[in-house]
Amino acid sequence: QYRVSGAADDVMRVFYLPNAKSVQDFQATANAIRSVTQIRRVFTNNSRRALAVRGTGDQLALAEKLVHDLDPPAK
Repeated sequence: QYRVSGAADDVMRVFYLPNAKSVQDFQATANAIRSVTQIRRVFTNNSRRALAVRGTGDQLALAEKLVHDLDPPAK
């Protein structure tokens, strides 16, 4: 997590979604997180299944919860 000084969207964080079975699943999860949290700055790296987001602390807390809910560990 990184705090951006002087910005309204003051927190940046990278989430990894290693349990996404395919790029399509990863992108669908990223889009769901973007829609639900209303975070406009969401960047994806498909090969690493990494999701970089920048928003308010509340938005990132919700994004973290969604990551845990939408990318559960494989059983």
